[in-house]
Amino acid sequence: DTTQRNRDDLRDRVARFSTLLRQNGLSDDITQVRGIESPPKVAGEVLRVDPKGDRIEFTNGSDEGLVVGHEMYVYRTKPRPEFIGKVKIIEVDPDQSVGRVIGRTVNGKQIREGDIVASTINP
Repeated sequence: DTTQRNRDDLRDRVARFSTLLRQNGLSDDITQVRGIESPPKVAGEVLRVDPKGDRIEFTNGSDEGLVVGHEMYVYRTKPRPEFIGKVKIIEVDPDQSVGRVIGRTVNGKQIREGDIVASTINP
């Protein structure tokens, strides 16, 4: 009887945690949960920006170690170097990812195709 109650309690907890993860844009797939705190050192390029400007597709993906939940920096180098903002990865494919803009961009700047997306800001 105790084993049955413990099993039912555990199933209920797992279901609630899975729901909470998905509600916060994270995967409940345990294979996607490794290394969320520190993405590998990668840099890529913005491929597309949605019409609202709050989601982007970029050229780095799971083949480079990125997972849902990693946060990346967006910046551009031309005509002069400038930080634009941050995105949180919400979808990952082997060779590209989708990120949602976190908060607001600096001074309301729009992210553009060709901007750099990286796990670190290089000088």
